[in-house]
Amino acid sequence: PPGICWVWGLSYTGKIIAKVGDKIGDRKYPGLTSDCYDLSRNYIEVIRDKINGGTVVTTDNKTSVDVISGDGYPDVVRFEAMNTVGNYTFVITDESNIILALPQADSQDFEGAGPGVCRVWGLAYTGSVTAEAGDDAGSTELSDQCYQLSENYITVSRSEASVGVGSYYSRNGPVSGSQLDITVVNPVSHSLNGRIHLGGRSDLRVILRDVNGQLIQTQSYLSAKGEIKLDWKVGHLSQGVYFLTVVSNDHYKTLKVMIH
Repeated sequence: PPGICWVWGLSYTGKIIAKVGDKIGDRKYPGLTSDCYDLSRNYIEVIRDKINGGTVVTTDNKTSVDVISGDGYPDVVRFEAMNTVGNYTFVITDESNIILALPQADSQDFEGAGPGVCRVWGLAYTGSVTAEAGDDAGSTELSDQCYQLSENYITVSRSEASVGVGSYYSRNGPVSGSQLDITVVNPVSHSLNGRIHLGGRSDLRVILRDVNGQLIQTQSYLSAKGEIKLDWKVGHLSQGVYFLTVVSNDHYKTLKVMIH
């Protein structure tokens, strides 16, 4: 249970005669051993706090949410936790429980994060949160003291929108057209290197966003055709997960980029 205990070292000869419940140094109890003994000069103090990760839901009491990513409309999902004990925050992971973000509030805008599925966990903790984007939430120490993840998670499914270059966004789903292929060298350190291949001529827009949907960099190409090389300097960016989106006249593709 919660509380504080001390761990001592004991050097001795003879046999240990002390029992659980005896008080060290109290004359009404016998000594610790049948012969000579000496306790360590100091002790280790162990502070036991009680924490509980509880359960998590959205503010409208759901554990599964569907959003359309990349359509220009905010996809803000608000979270709340129940039956928790201790300091508390939320953790966003992918389906393999790799941490994508640790939001500073009880909500997250998933617009611009690209298509895919992620999980929103609650995290009760003492001390300081030490987890970072890219860590495995199932095997990494998440704080420098005690911690516990919530019993469940909220599933956020992000569908791909059909998007045109510029300010017009459509919710009508994918459309047919020229082929669009993207390759990126992952992970990334100082430069984001990649290739974009277009099967036909098209206007093109390349967008880099962080996990919060914040625009980091963008570049447009008019009447592009064939292969386009990317060489963006990203050494100034914080380590973590980013999303590279390429938008043509009739295609929209997003890749996850890990910057180290």
